[in-house]
Amino acid sequence: MKKLTIVLTGLLLSLSACKKEYSCTCTNGIGGASSSNGTVKETSKAKATVACQAKATSDQSCTAN
Repeated sequence: MKKLTIVLTGLLLSLSACKKEYSCTCTNGIGGASSSNGTVKETSKAKATVACQAKATSDQSCTAN
């Protein structure tokens, strides 16, 4: 069981090492003004965009860069 735990821990560490920091750019739906909404750490740009959108207010459309 100990060996399995070590393997899983190693796998998790390697996955977290693959996370990249993406900046969230949000556009306000009403005025179209663009703004930064911080950063997220994800393994892909698609996942980062979802995370950025989750941080946004309902009238914003966000993408990860």
